[in-house]
Amino acid sequence: MKKGFVSLSTILLFFTFQLLTSSCEKEVIKEVQVTDTLIIKDTVLTDFPKDTLAFLTGRTWRIQEIRILQNQQFYFYQYGGSDHTFDDEYIKFNTDGTGQYHADGVNDNLVWAFKGDTKTKIEYTLNRTTPLVVNWENMHYKKDSLIYSEYYIKNGTLKTQSAVVRIPEESR
Repeated sequence: MKKGFVSLSTILLFFTFQLLTSSCEKEVIKEVQVTDTLIIKDTVLTDFPKDTLAFLTGRTWRIQEIRILQNQQFYFYQYGGSDHTFDDEYIKFNTDGTGQYHADGVNDNLVWAFKGDTKTKIEYTLNRTTPLVVNWENMHYKKDSLIYSEYYIKNGTLKTQSAVVRIPEESR
């Protein structure tokens, strides 16, 4: 037993001695930096179509995707996914400043108006027992989609902030 231990000790001593006495070679590492340029072309219209009112009111808008922060809880919905929460939801704006909002089998009438001159903000009020004021901001169009951020406070306590992509009903 002791003999095997000595042999192992001798081998370890030999390798250690070899490492200590071997000549050192400096390893040179060349740093190569490769820079690629990726060009992605996309169409985002920050200026609304010439007739923004006709574009907005000429359609029934359905949610394609929504990311919600509601009372510090995150939710995500995408049409065609496993969650069907917003499958029947839609909104329709009329040119006279009225409209309809439909969700969960309930139709609500609404009144709406652009806020400011840029037509990138809308405020609408759902005519419920307790009216709900909803604000859309940072509105822009991408192809046939309407993209915006939304916020409202329901019943004074339910605080909601959302990022929304809507598409015309006929696009589904």
